[in-house]
Amino acid sequence: MKRIAMIVAVVLVVAVVASLAACGEKSPVIGTWNSNDAEGSSIVFKEDGTGSMGSSDFALTFSYTEKDKKLELTRVGEKEKIVFEYAINGDQLSLKSEDGSTLTYTKAK
Repeated sequence: MKRIAMIVAVVLVVAVVASLAACGEKSPVIGTWNSNDAEGSSIVFKEDGTGSMGSSDFALTFSYTEKDKKLELTRVGEKEKIVFEYAINGDQLSLKSEDGSTLTYTKAK
């Protein structure tokens, strides 16, 4: 009986450690992405749920949430949300808007 209790305890400890490690995983969108569509433009996603997009001439800031391969962006000072489906393939990020248009970015080195 003690042996079964010990095995159950070890399994529970391993499960808790594994789930805590998964909580610390960084989102794959975090980082700087350079636009493939508009030269000099980029989008930045920070770990704290904020970001910015634009170029050296123009920039806007936003907050974002990520769930089920969707990004929901809200400009600072605005209430309207912009929703994108996203896909990452290697160092390429695709953002598909609700109207069907797609923006593509390459991860900055």
